[in-house]
Amino acid sequence: MEVSMENKRKDAGSIPTTPSKIPVGKKSKTDNKEAQVSNLTILEAIQSMEKNFDKQLTQLKEQAKQSSCMIASLTKAVQFHAEEVKVCKKKINDLESQSELLEKENRELKERVREQERYKMRWCLKLKGIKEKNEENIRTDIIHLFAKIAPDIDMRQLEDAVDIVHRIGRKEDNKNRHVVILFARRLVREEIWRRSKDSPVCKERGVRFTEMLPLEDREARKNLWPQIEQARREGKRAYYRGPHGYIEGRRIG
Repeated sequence: MEVSMENKRKDAGSIPTTPSKIPVGKKSKTDNKEAQVSNLTILEAIQSMEKNFDKQLTQLKEQAKQSSCMIASLTKAVQFHAEEVKVCKKKINDLESQSELLEKENRELKERVREQERYKMRWCLKLKGIKEKNEENIRTDIIHLFAKIAPDIDMRQLEDAVDIVHRIGRKEDNKNRHVVILFARRLVREEIWRRSKDSPVCKERGVRFTEMLPLEDREARKNLWPQIEQARREGKRAYYRGPHGYIEGRRIG
């Protein structure tokens, strides 16, 4: 019995065994370690990126803060300069107004001074062409000339009418300086001025009376002279009155 069982076992041992299922492969400790290292590296990289991001974010915030401060400072500076410009513009406008006022006052003052000069010079006559002598008494010579121009005017009246007589300019050889006559009586001055224009005495002695005028008026008359001269050649009535010229009663220039 025991032999037969043993034989059966032997016989059974000779029969080929049925192949078993292939066992599922298990991860080795090395693979797990490598996986852990890889995950750790990724985690460290992520953490490093987060730190860099946080650092960059901090820097950006700091730069934004600095930019905000700079913008605020620039805004204040712009506002300050805008106010300064506004104040400067106001000052410039005020100065322009003052300048215009001063220019107007200056023109008015100049015209007043010029009018005073005209008024004072209306009491004077200038005589050109009278010969100059050594140790001459020019006032007496002029009064005698007036007596010949207007013989109907009393000599004593002429003496009272003539105030000051003198020559003007620097004395030069072979040159007769002009004579300025200041009258004390305006009516006598006007009468002598009127009669001298067609006086044969003046033509005979080669002398000529002219009005005393400020420089500006003389320049104005000089500019108008071509028109006055042309009008007189055409037989028109042309004359001066102060700095202005008139042709047939119409003002020119």
